Amino acid sequence: MHAVRIITLAIVSLLVPSLASSARAAEFAPSGDGASITYSVKTLGFFKRSGAFGNFDIRLQFDEAAPAQSILVADIDMTSASMSGDGATERIKGPAWFDVETYPTSVFRATALPPLRGGDVVIDGAYTMRGETAPLRLDVRYDEPERDANGEISAVNFVAEGEIDRRAYAMTGMAGLVGRRVGITIKARLVRVEEKDEEN
Repeated sequence: MHAVRIITLAIVSLLVPSLASSARAAEFAPSGDGASITYSVKTLGFFKRSGAFGNFDIRLQFDEAAPAQSILVADIDMTSASMSGDGATERIKGPAWFDVETYPTSVFRATALPPLRGGDVVIDGAYTMRGETAPLRLDVRYDEPERDANGEISAVNFVAEGEIDRRAYAMTGMAGLVGRRVGITIKARLVRVEEKDEEN
């Protein structure tokens, strides 16, 4: 199970007191092994190299009555990075790129989320990596949320895609060979925590 809790929900609640005090806010977490966070970059302007993170945690606290008070946090264990190609995993973890010895984690955080319903939405947040923080916009496609007998959202499937400029995180090496834009894709099924506990 993908579970690397870098920032606890207690800290998140302190950062967003209004969210912690909302009685209607529900907590969602990944269910099953289908969740993934992958990345890709072009080399020589043509060839696409892909990688993935093996360990991460995605947490959503969502208030359907007040989406603007909701928060989404994705914590990524950078030491779990892998990449296709001979020696690519070792290089991507090295000081010129992710520098996992110095910066073993990264975090995406977004607040003021749009309503949780089927269709395409945009989520604006901030991504912190290698000690630098820059805006990250995600284009998100939600399936129609599943609801329980009381009409409350119990689960939702989504795919989110965005791009970062690696120069914003001081990853400037091999500029003539490796593209500056890195694509990020997040896929997950998020289940309300009490529902997930019942499944277990």
